Amino acid sequence: MKRHWYITIAIVVFIASLIAQAPAATLYAWFKPKAPSPVELIGLQGTIKQGRASGINVNNNPALNNLNWTLQPWRLLLGQLAFHLESRSDTAIDSHVALSAFGATRISDTQGLMSIKSLLSAIGQPFLPLDGQASLQIKTLRLKNNQIKSADGRIEIRSLAWTLAQEPIVLGDFAATVTTENDVVLVKLEPQSGPLELTGSAKLLPDQTYEAQFQLRPKPDAPPMLINMLSSIGPADVQGWHHIRKQGKLQ
Repeated sequence: MKRHWYITIAIVVFIASLIAQAPAATLYAWFKPKAPSPVELIGLQGTIKQGRASGINVNNNPALNNLNWTLQPWRLLLGQLAFHLESRSDTAIDSHVALSAFGATRISDTQGLMSIKSLLSAIGQPFLPLDGQASLQIKTLRLKNNQIKSADGRIEIRSLAWTLAQEPIVLGDFAATVTTENDVVLVKLEPQSGPLELTGSAKLLPDQTYEAQFQLRPKPDAPPMLINMLSSIGPADVQGWHHIRKQGKLQ
């Protein structure tokens, strides 16, 4: 190995050591974007090497509490600031996050269990009247400049309930697979158990516009409250399906 490679590696190791021991709160204050950011860390403690945040807000809504991180220093050789993240509070998360010098973020090997309310808050929809539990298995999620570029994984939702009624209306259990094809993120719902049949799909285009089509119908043993709720969506087709179509753009 030539001498200049030894010098380069020594410099990288020295810089990595400085970064690892730096106070997390100080560095975050220095490098926090001046413009409003959808993600904000609060209550930072410790160093870049190892520390914790008391909370994470997404679009000014609480999304995650008591998050701990550990730096993976060898990834600095690849030009990445990479961490192992873990939370064992009301929302359980185990994940790996890598930030590149070019504005890209890669989230991988994510296992999580959280409430539907926390999940909705994290995706910017905190006011939807839904509750339940979500289990996340995300192989990869890639972002560039805070925009979703690709995703691959599975989400399982248990005991989903509509909470706008005087008493919550139980909808059932559902699952969704997430894949990416030709830079388009695809979400496909899979039928599970419960009084509500729900199928459909959604897609997120590279320009962050999305289209979603869902169809719902009550099962024969569905409670009257659920039937009445579905009738408020609009008339059903000849097979009893109520159709919902949505489109827009992620902020």
